Amino acid sequence: QPFVFAYVREAFQQSLDSNWPRYCVEVPDGNKRRKFLICKPRFRARGLAGRGTRGYVALDCDTKRFVWLKDAWRAHYVLVDCEGDILQQLKEAKVPRVPTLVCHGDIDNQETLTPDWWEEQNPTPNPYPTPFPSHFHAPSPAEVLAGPSSSASNKRKAPDDQHDTAAVPPPEGVASSQPLFREDSPLRRHKHYRLVEEEVALPLDEFQSGKQLIQVVRDCVLAHHRATVDAKLVHRDISSGNILIFPKLIRGKDPNNPHRKGFLIKFTGLLADWEMAKPTDPAQQGQRQPERTGTWQYMSVALLSHLKANVEVCDEVESFFYVILYHAVRFLSSNFDQLTVANYIDEFFDQYGYANGQYTCGNAKLSAIKDGELAYSQLELVFAAPGMNTVLKKLISWFRDHHIVTKYDLTPQTTPFGAIVTPASLPSPCPPTPPPRPPTPPSPSVPAFVADSDDEYEDEEDMKALRLSSVNIPEDEDKAAPTAKQRQLAALVDTHDAMLVFLNHALEWEAPQWAHGENVGDRVPSKWTPEKKTLFSQAALMTGTASNKKQRLEKPVQSDLPSRRTPSALSPNIPTRRSTLSSTNDSS
Repeated sequence: QPFVFAYVREAFQQSLDSNWPRYCVEVPDGNKRRKFLICKPRFRARGLAGRGTRGYVALDCDTKRFVWLKDAWRAHYVLVDCEGDILQQLKEAKVPRVPTLVCHGDIDNQETLTPDWWEEQNPTPNPYPTPFPSHFHAPSPAEVLAGPSSSASNKRKAPDDQHDTAAVPPPEGVASSQPLFREDSPLRRHKHYRLVEEEVALPLDEFQSGKQLIQVVRDCVLAHHRATVDAKLVHRDISSGNILIFPKLIRGKDPNNPHRKGFLIKFTGLLADWEMAKPTDPAQQGQRQPERTGTWQYMSVALLSHLKANVEVCDEVESFFYVILYHAVRFLSSNFDQLTVANYIDEFFDQYGYANGQYTCGNAKLSAIKDGELAYSQLELVFAAPGMNTVLKKLISWFRDHHIVTKYDLTPQTTPFGAIVTPASLPSPCPPTPPPRPPTPPSPSVPAFVADSDDEYEDEEDMKALRLSSVNIPEDEDKAAPTAKQRQLAALVDTHDAMLVFLNHALEWEAPQWAHGENVGDRVPSKWTPEKKTLFSQAALMTGTASNKKQRLEKPVQSDLPSRRTPSALSPNIPTRRSTLSSTNDSS
């Protein structure tokens, strides 16, 4: 019988709540069905909207082993793969640090009927309208179904990849020109689905130190790298809820006695929740459903700013950086007090802009990437562990230069001769800028007008006569092109290689670099809300209203500034978590 960690047994025991019914559920496994015992879920998604995901520590009736059982209503569209099928692809490609599939399948063809009902109530002359628009849409009152939850897990609507469905071979019986859904429907089609995995892991906020946080994220970067190279899949939803801690028993030398071998516990990273994955080859992607859910807080600046539509490796690498930053700020000692930590997380991760009918990147995140600095109200963020400062400063410098290069390359430039071209089409080297046009001399028929300090212009003719021949106003110049060094640093995040090498190097630093880097608990005050950003007094923190435990916000945050925060009307789907120690009301 394999070794079972105490936290797994305790989690199952805690789920046996006397106020909850106990179930024996079935999950398809090929041509047969397997039975699992479950009771109270360890995770429940909030609200009526979304996939209704629930996660259980379950007992396999056949093997008598504890497993993780995920019960959800998956997006049901042609060309959309089940998560279990994707995990099988990863297994065949020998991708490490991903969950191990036990069994999965749809439950008795249980499918939502709400899209059909909506289409009956909203007929259209054209049964197959134009493809889905590639932008965030302004929510209607009917779409406001659920409020936001904690920063670590909110799912927000994002544009799906801008690919015509004609680029994908249509399934049998479906015309190549026929979209597979009504793009104007606000309701998605779902099917009841269950997935069972071997690993019962810990949530990321249970990390013990800053060094362990780097190690867990490093493992998941490796998994993502191998998935893109060996399985030709990109995850497309990197977030803290999908990066888990999985302890393993390994044989090694006793640190107190090098000549003695024994078992050691090694904490590894596990990259989970692959249901949003797509092939890395754009020709194989296509628009598979009317919208794509993603975790707003961890999406790249380029995606949030609509500089691109497709999720690329560089966007996912940037998301890994945000996962490190979020947990470092929230759980490690720094020069930010608790109120500043709460405000910083709110402004950097949760807030957003809204312009021309689209939700866009918030100012705090955008400014940090543009400037390459992490600060709040001109106070630079400094951690007690020197190693964490070095890691974050180095990584954000790469993303700063990558943003500069990306924005420049995607912005049309004006040539000295007035033509609008993309930077890639500019000749090299560029022709020199012509000198400014000389000032226009005064008209010989109208003498130059020189006014005394007390004179006033009494008619329009006097205004026309005024000539400022002594002032030379230069023409505006286009923004300077990125330097060779900036392009070199920007290229470091186009692949996983640089981040993997750098994080590996950081894990080998001497112990003083990671001193004072232990997890001190959740530094966001439990009673904090956006309305109290400036009123939440330090005295409240001293009198114990602020939690020193890993406790998430007790209720959804309600803000009087809906245009600044993460749009609550967007999809409230929550990433599934293997949280065995947090409350089921935790939306992380």
